[in-house]
This record gives sequence, structure tokens and C-alpha cells, in this order.
Amino acid sequence: MGEVENFEMEPEVRVCNFVALVAHLFCLLFSAMVRHSFVPSDFSFGTIIALLYDKHGGSSKIDMY
Repeated sequence: MGEVENFEMEPEVRVCNFVALVAHLFCLLFSAMVRHSFVPSDFSFGTIIALLYDKHGGSSKIDMY
């Protein structure tokens, strides 16, 4: 077998691997939360922001949200 000389990954591969790792860790976190029926108290706070469906329409119409 031949020797591998200075194997370096491209920066794009590192970023892709990091994103996949973070996604996997979040999946493990949420699976554990569901399995143990636990939700941190910080998850109960949030802000709901209504977004316009069409930015060229009027914001006073209810069907624009």
C-alpha cells in the first residue's frame, strides 16, 4: 500500500462537514427531548412576527399575511 502524503481537506468540505455535524447534534438533542418529555423553559419564550405574503400588496388586508 502507498503512503498518503499531507492529506488536506478543502475549506468547502470542512464547512459542509461542520454543518452536517451541527444538524446531527440538533437531531440528537430534539430526539432526547421528545424521548424524555422535557422542554427547557427558555423554549417557551418567543416572538411571532407576521410576514407579508406579497410586499407589493397592501399591509391592511388580512390575506396579505
